Amino acid sequence: PNQPGRPEPPRAMFLVFAVFFFVIQSIFALPSFVAAYAVLKRKSWARISGIVAAVLSAMSVPVGTAACIYALWFFFGENWKEVYEPASYQGGARAQLSGAGDAATWTVNQHSEASRNYAPPPPPDWR
Repeated sequence: PNQPGRPEPPRAMFLVFAVFFFVIQSIFALPSFVAAYAVLKRKSWARISGIVAAVLSAMSVPVGTAACIYALWFFFGENWKEVYEPASYQGGARAQLSGAGDAATWTVNQHSEASRNYAPPPPPDWR
């Protein structure tokens, strides 16, 4: 309740500020949602949208800055190519796990005439 002689708070002004802050927050959050959709659906434009979303999230200190650093490290590194580029960009190579138990080895199958199978040595037994 208002005290006598004091004006009532301007409720319309609170509504204007709430809408303004909601719009600003939406502008900064929307690229993250678009990038998340693109990465999950493995779209061709996922990398670019992820970089844009990472740069915009850098302003949300400290968590957004950490997420930005990790996202930029991922999108500009080799990890991006291993996870999201189609096999045709990687020369048609597909890695497969063959064998079971301790004798499991990784082989890389090429879809060309000169295909080779590569089996790295098994890891040392640390028991």
